[in-house]
Amino acid sequence: MYLKITLVFILIFFIVDSKVSNGGIDSAIVHNETFYIGFTPLDSSYSLTKLSNSLNAVIANNGKNLGSTNFGIGVYSLNQKKWYYSRNADKLLTPASTTKLFTTYTLLRQIGSEAYISTEVYHDGTIQPDGIIKGNIYIYGKGDALFSTSDLEVLADKVRKSGIRKITGNVYSDGTFYDDETERIVYSRDKDVVQATPPIAALNIDRNAATIIVKAGPRAGDPPSVQVIPFSDSHIIINNAKVGTVKSKKAGIRVNTKMLPDGRQQFITSGNIKPNSTFTYQHLIHNPPLTIAGAFKNRLKAGGIVIDGDFGVVSRAESDSIKSDYKYIADFKRPVFDIINPVNKDSDNYLAEILFKMIGANYGNRHDNAPSTRKFMDSLFTKDNIECNKCKLNDGSGLSRRNVVTTESLIGILNNATYYEFYDDFKNSLSIAGEDGTLRKRMKGTNAEKNLLGKTGTLRNVSALAGYVRTLDGDNLVFAFIFNGPNVGVYKLIENELSKILSDFYFETVPLDNPAGR
Repeated sequence: MYLKITLVFILIFFIVDSKVSNGGIDSAIVHNETFYIGFTPLDSSYSLTKLSNSLNAVIANNGKNLGSTNFGIGVYSLNQKKWYYSRNADKLLTPASTTKLFTTYTLLRQIGSEAYISTEVYHDGTIQPDGIIKGNIYIYGKGDALFSTSDLEVLADKVRKSGIRKITGNVYSDGTFYDDETERIVYSRDKDVVQATPPIAALNIDRNAATIIVKAGPRAGDPPSVQVIPFSDSHIIINNAKVGTVKSKKAGIRVNTKMLPDGRQQFITSGNIKPNSTFTYQHLIHNPPLTIAGAFKNRLKAGGIVIDGDFGVVSRAESDSIKSDYKYIADFKRPVFDIINPVNKDSDNYLAEILFKMIGANYGNRHDNAPSTRKFMDSLFTKDNIECNKCKLNDGSGLSRRNVVTTESLIGILNNATYYEFYDDFKNSLSIAGEDGTLRKRMKGTNAEKNLLGKTGTLRNVSALAGYVRTLDGDNLVFAFIFNGPNVGVYKLIENELSKILSDFYFETVPLDNPAGR
């Protein structure tokens, strides 16, 4: 068989564009297109037909496993700007975590790749020459989901370095950039949690999880020390635990928590802990704004700033009425891709929901983020000519089983991203096959390894994969696969097979012994 692969220059040729019909591929239609030197229209038609046949064979060979499965497959060439393969590409399917591509693309189109997510400090009074603020101080969050105890220390130190020595009023948290719905299941209107997430808020600390450290001394009968991080006056510790004996067989610590009527969070330890041992546990923070207000007050005081007042949380009504009086002191900024990278590469659901609400807040509706986000998405997709008018995106992570998109819309997202300045960073935020993220164990030993970059999706009845891959002759492809049905493990193997075929593809001349030959 005579094969010929040529790169570099391009001329006009014809390629085959497969049409969707009744879940299959209709007869080929010929379109004008570019091709590599040395190939005739017949060569290109032969190569793309061979590609289609290979992809179809994978589906046919798995017919038993796909019997009750709804699926869609699409392959689009960025170089040729044409569809190479399309099967059920307009079928509405549950996308699972490939939903995150819609979320991150939309946010980047809204704020750009150079944007920062800031946590800001303001005051509402006057600063005297001696560094005394006659008034209150506010920490205002805009959705930095990675804001940590150490970041809070940095921010408190910036306040100190600004010359402030005393605050006569209170320390307040203002989390009104987001609405009051902190649970995904509420704004997604789902019936099942699927996976619990920490509170989704504008002000966050340590991923809104408190770490409780119980440390025993050497003497039996003594109470162990208990520390809650972040250290905040909003955290109340009730320590009923005891240090047991070395031979104690019933050693075991329990840590329970509940929110008190005033919004503070109580942590109750009980049980026995062996001498000189340490026990660590985590609980979700129930009231992140109050926790942060108490922690910020503590850090300011630790830095030598005198605070006459208490700590608390600004209500939405109060924030709306006094925000015009806010005067800037300092801020802490995080590049937006610090959050986008773990969303796409590691499929972090909590961070994805933070970004989903951020879109709506940026769009101007801080009282009801999710509907505002959906409205902005609808407008953007229409503007960007992404066929998604029947899509339903109830959340930003893809945990909602009621989300529906098409492989065509996924390819539209990935294709459109290539036209913007954020493309390289967006592409690099995806998992690399055989190397990292959710694809680190897949496609090893194939041409897809360290070549294919994609976003995976998995639910109990869903498997999906969408991204970018380069063929053997340098053609850059966008692809999307979605499978809805009971055989998730099998679907992932099929995705691997399809990906391998795409990474192995190249244009070749028609063999001399082919009936369609020369």
